Amino acid sequence: MKDFILDTGFLGLEAAKRASKAAGGHLLAVTLAPDCENYQDLVASAAALLREMPVHKGAARPTLRPEFATLRAPFAGESADPAPGHAVNAIIDLSAAHPGLTVVCLGPLTNLALAIMKDPAICQRIGRVVVAGGAQLGYNGVTATSEYNIYTDPEAAATVVSCGIPVVLIPMEASADNRAVALAWALSDNAVGETYEAFIDVDVVGSKTYGQTVIDPIGYNPINGLRHGGEKHLVVKQADDAAVQQILGEEM
Repeated sequence: MKDFILDTGFLGLEAAKRASKAAGGHLLAVTLAPDCENYQDLVASAAALLREMPVHKGAARPTLRPEFATLRAPFAGESADPAPGHAVNAIIDLSAAHPGLTVVCLGPLTNLALAIMKDPAICQRIGRVVVAGGAQLGYNGVTATSEYNIYTDPEAAATVVSCGIPVVLIPMEASADNRAVALAWALSDNAVGETYEAFIDVDVVGSKTYGQTVIDPIGYNPINGLRHGGEKHLVVKQADDAAVQQILGEEM
């Protein structure tokens, strides 16, 4: 059984329900990411929806940007209290108790980035991070170049992809449901069809490309001879949705 943490906002709650029942994996906890402006409603609804799992309240806003995410989570009408302890501490503590675990991020990467900043040693304890987010081609996102999860907290995404933990990136174009693909990656290493290795960066300064996921398979600038100083990650170019359906044991 593969140990994993699921970090999600309201856009990934359906996947979280599937994760709590999926065979082949051991979901340790759900941590809540700030992908909506009414974060407290998300916390109450998610705790009620996922009563069988520890659900931890996390950061209610991005790491640096003063504004909240622009989407509003629907309130389910039923509420419950979250599990004791902050999401950041839960990630730190669970990575110590279960070295090699996977962190699956279905929303902004705020909680994981804060955990890395609080305890950099988790970069050696976490086996990999699976991210449902980013865009290979830059269109169909929240801006002309940026996908919603990354754009909501680009600084957090930049922290995660540069910290040394192996990342599996599932961009929005890879599947009609990249969150389901991310969940399948938590359960199996054979969840996708076509992948490639690339250096990944996130633009945190550009006025036109803020939040853009920069995916560079080469990592070399032939004009000035500069080479990328980091490590390559795995990018899913096109998911095998039939394999994902088989792994999850249900229709997508």
